[in-house]
Amino acid sequence: MNGPYALVRHPLYLGNLLLGIGFALAAGTVCVWALPLWGLLFWLYHYPAIKKEDSSLSKRFPDAWPSWAAETPALLPLGLLRKRPAPPPAEWSLGRSLRNGEPLYAVILLADWLPLLPAPKH
Repeated sequence: MNGPYALVRHPLYLGNLLLGIGFALAAGTVCVWALPLWGLLFWLYHYPAIKKEDSSLSKRFPDAWPSWAAETPALLPLGLLRKRPAPPPAEWSLGRSLRNGEPLYAVILLADWLPLLPAPKH
């Protein structure tokens, strides 16, 4: 297993957690309640979702699930603290890149950056 699922079983939920923490911290002292509130809301929504998905995945992949779940944490990538063998290098593919929409993301990113460029001097 490689990629984000080699580190945690629910990488999208980890992303949600980090985004919420970032927004709560960005609120600063104006909203000192934002971080505890986000933690509570995250736990109320994501904890049951993680349990449900884990149960569903264990039934869908009965052979692979036990060992993967035993060595891969649900949310926090604590495995980063221990040494693991390096995953095999992934091969880049133009076809896969196009199917994933990466050129579109690059165009959107460039379009977002254009207004930030300094105006030409006359």
